[in-house]
Amino acid sequence: SSLQPEVINDIKSHTGFSHAEICDLYRQFRIDSKGKGGTMTESDFKNMYREVFPTGDPDKFAHNIFKTYDKGGLGSINFRQFITHLSVQLKGSYQQKLEWAFDVYDIENTGYITKEELADMIRSMSELHSGALPAEDRIPANQLTDYIFEKADLDKTGKISRAEFLQVAITSRTLQRMVEGTTDAASSPYTKRKERSGSLGKPG
Repeated sequence: SSLQPEVINDIKSHTGFSHAEICDLYRQFRIDSKGKGGTMTESDFKNMYREVFPTGDPDKFAHNIFKTYDKGGLGSINFRQFITHLSVQLKGSYQQKLEWAFDVYDIENTGYITKEELADMIRSMSELHSGALPAEDRIPANQLTDYIFEKADLDKTGKISRAEFLQVAITSRTLQRMVEGTTDAASSPYTKRKERSGSLGKPG
């Protein structure tokens, strides 16, 4: 099954992907989701990350990323949800990536990042064993959490608002590196394929 031309054109207008990239990604999405009626489950999603982080344990990280795709909590995502988020990771402006990263770190979707949520996210990134975190090999996860909170919790409420996060990310190199590490790791199932085959997805 292939996408209708009007669907491809609509996706093109809302993402940074070309016609060929959309078609390749759609073929790959169907392979990764085992052709289950055009939707991908969290289990399928985790399998993609296990492939590219074979020496780490990517399940928690993949779970946190999947939650941002699956806003309705249905347990599966369709191609449009998938490609919209991937577009931000690969083609988005820095501002769009910051907004997306905030949604990832706001695990419980409350509009704030708590210290527990940030620590959970940092631990999940360290478990990738990929160097996704700033100074990962030198700074324990709890110290990095405390450091970012010290910088970003501007009004000292014990949580980081979206406005605080966006403001501090402009100047904090540590937070910038963490956002870069998050977007790079999140998109790695596709960027690694591109390195191997020259295509983000499965070429026709």
